[in-house]
Amino acid sequence: MIADLDTGVRFEHPDLQWAGAGGRLLPGYTFISDTFVANDGDAQDADASDPGDWVTQADLSRAECSGGTAGNSSWHGTRTAGLLGALSNNGTGIAGMTWSAWLLPVRVLGKCGGLDSDIVAGMLWAAGIHVNGVPDNPYPARIENMSLGGTGACPQQYIDVISQLTAKGVLVVASAGNEGGLVDTPANCPGVAGVAGIRHAGTKVGYSSLGPEVALSAPAGNCVNTAPGSACLYPVTSATNQGATTPGAYGYTDQVNNPNLGTSFSAPIVSGIAGLMLAANGNLNSAQLISRLKEGSVAFPQTSATTTTMCHVPASSSDLQTVECICTLDGQTCGAGMASASGALNAALRPTAAVKVPPSVGPGTNVTLDGSGSSAACKRTIASYQWASSDQAHPVTNSNGPSTTVTAPATGTFTVTLTITDDAGKKDVATVIISSSAATTSAPATAGTNACLTAIAVPSPVTISISPTAGSLQAGSGTTQSFSATVGYTLNTQVTWQVNTVRIGRRFDSVCVGNSHDHRAARQQRHQRWP
Repeated sequence: MIADLDTGVRFEHPDLQWAGAGGRLLPGYTFISDTFVANDGDAQDADASDPGDWVTQADLSRAECSGGTAGNSSWHGTRTAGLLGALSNNGTGIAGMTWSAWLLPVRVLGKCGGLDSDIVAGMLWAAGIHVNGVPDNPYPARIENMSLGGTGACPQQYIDVISQLTAKGVLVVASAGNEGGLVDTPANCPGVAGVAGIRHAGTKVGYSSLGPEVALSAPAGNCVNTAPGSACLYPVTSATNQGATTPGAYGYTDQVNNPNLGTSFSAPIVSGIAGLMLAANGNLNSAQLISRLKEGSVAFPQTSATTTTMCHVPASSSDLQTVECICTLDGQTCGAGMASASGALNAALRPTAAVKVPPSVGPGTNVTLDGSGSSAACKRTIASYQWASSDQAHPVTNSNGPSTTVTAPATGTFTVTLTITDDAGKKDVATVIISSSAATTSAPATAGTNACLTAIAVPSPVTISISPTAGSLQAGSGTTQSFSATVGYTLNTQVTWQVNTVRIGRRFDSVCVGNSHDHRAARQQRHQRWP
């Protein structure tokens, strides 16, 4: 399951439908605490739909919009969600990166951006971690896509939250940023798969940020050198909404009026690939997913028809590379390589070697190494184990069983290597360093037992019942009629009431209809979406 932390999603889009009604969108949540930013009449609630994030000239006088610009709604969350998991084989629009992954919309950005506190709360909730004052998420995600960012070093609160997520095996994928300089938060945080943007030819697109925190790169969209008003030649097409401000007809981004350009669209490509990897091998944790994403990537081209400039590691926030450059092969600028779905899946299908080592070791003592916790990918099995010692004076006692024993040296160290092979011939290797006082390894003690992920129950379609089912009022009589609504099979139990298509209340589960209308006034960051 993939959580998309963004501006929300337009659920009526034919490529992005509710789960239980033919789609794959699960009940999400809005964590925006500022009513003005939420832009839907209230703040935190169980409605993750995007009301639009348009900004007027008057809005720019507010503190939330300081430094911003006026503009129409971006429908940013709908765009990133479309790349993640637009329905496939439905004869409509596009196909997302994943075939069957569930998508969990978590709304953390709105009008003029969002707050760190709201973002980290959404990150915790999406992973199934309890957040005070919010119903627990019944559908914890394994991947969190974050097409957002802010400048500066990774704050401690992000470090703490990401540490909790990685401990649960949750992968965070984040956009590197669009300034052409230092990688932004949270892509620059430890344990996160930061994603930079490349052009159609594999060179870094000018606007993409870059640096050693980037794990790998993916297409971000680029227009080449086209005349003003002409079509963008290499955009990233996705689902969107046609409304200028509030929701209108559904649609898809095009090459002229609203092309997708930005590392916002690189991140969901990588998140979608990671989702495919988990479908093949659900035992992979976040560090293993990042490692195998890199392993399966394709090397950057080292020549270009349009530039000879090599990318370099930014020296400071003012060291910008806002033009195309050739990504280096050392993993320090644009990551390990270009994202490859086929390469990553091949890497995910490899088994995972695990070794359990004893808690203590003494000089000359027998050291038992247990590799029985190793695991294969979904529907595959471990076919063989092979142990080898680097020191002929300290051979292994059993070279081809799930466990072996060696004698610890009186001084110095040597290495024991475990190679496992599955029934398809794919391999993985783990090494153990043996000294006179310890046996140490970076391999896990156990690789897990859930290679084939358990399918979640398809949520039932949302239901609503109204009581009473009918009523009648005489205009001008001064009488009232109360109605109540009960909503089932969703966290969002709020409703909007209308009389003759005129709204008389928003997001209440009951309403009293009479001779006057109840109007609710809107009242009143650091992070922003990365288009």
